[in-house]
Amino acid sequence: MKSVSTGIAALAFAALAAQADAKNLVVNGNFEQGNQGFSSEYTPVDEICAEQEYIVGADPSLVNCYGDWASFGDHTTGSGLMLILNGALSPGAVLWSQTIPVQAGTNYMLKYFGATVVKSDFANAPTIQAYFNGTAVGKPLVLPVTYDGRWHGGKARWNSGSATSVTITLVDTDTAGAGNDFAIDDIKLMARP
Repeated sequence: MKSVSTGIAALAFAALAAQADAKNLVVNGNFEQGNQGFSSEYTPVDEICAEQEYIVGADPSLVNCYGDWASFGDHTTGSGLMLILNGALSPGAVLWSQTIPVQAGTNYMLKYFGATVVKSDFANAPTIQAYFNGTAVGKPLVLPVTYDGRWHGGKARWNSGSATSVTITLVDTDTAGAGNDFAIDDIKLMARP
């Protein structure tokens, strides 16, 4: 019995060690370095007052001119930075993109977190889709219509095939104008066995 317990403990430890050693390939995926390391088809501004604008900031309620955005902290620590956006009216507008070197023939996992920032009832549900080299991968992350006090996780699995680099883009596929406002944080891409 003792050798079975020891074997199970060793396997569990090895699995945890492998997860800890997995390196995040996304540069500035937690946005703590501010507005750098990524590209966007949204316009960076000092205060969000129109569609297709964004800010890297610490609290959505402090960076908009609407008055109905919730006050909350980032996903990483609760006191850091996040990407705060007012959704685009045009379909396919890239809210975040980064080109990343990868190993051929390797499985990867993309993880990211999103939160709705609007408190009012007339909002629309932001719907975030991940694309790898222009192809939609994984299920879209459909955020709640109104702020619910939580960050929600999105993920996508991808195999690199013969590719040695990948351009990952995140797109809000909801093009409604009213209340399509959200935050993104902790974007990670890691190799998986």
